[in-house]
Amino acid sequence: MQKRQHIGELARTVQLSPKTIRYYEEIGLLPRAQRNGVGYRLYSPSDVERLSFIRRARLLGLPLRDIKGLVGYATCGECGHLRQHLLGLLRAKRAEIARQVDELRSLKADLERLEVESGAGLDSQEWREGADISCSCLDFFAGSGEARPNEID
Repeated sequence: MQKRQHIGELARTVQLSPKTIRYYEEIGLLPRAQRNGVGYRLYSPSDVERLSFIRRARLLGLPLRDIKGLVGYATCGECGHLRQHLLGLLRAKRAEIARQVDELRSLKADLERLEVESGAGLDSQEWREGADISCSCLDFFAGSGEARPNEID
């Protein structure tokens, strides 16, 4: 007979909190656990495998609704459909990450440009004397995304 685990032991095994495990039961990602004579949940080795799969899929950034579909394919023994669906999800996730990387690179360039432009006039005589001059930094944050040429050079 295969050893069944209580929720605390299962949580340590799969590195999830008991609260998360109960939530996965509630939304149908994990079948309702059997109960022992005093009402404690008992989990099987297949529950450990399923939760390990779910945890890895979450670490890849897949949403629970997609994971639920994958688990459905896995439990029905439709390995071909599972692999095909998983491959599509992974490709979409990789494309999303590539877009985010591009956006972060653009943001980094904007920040570097703003840093250079913001520091360019700090040594000018007008700045040191407290002249009432327009600050191009504010234009950048006002939504244009581009600072005006420095007016105090």
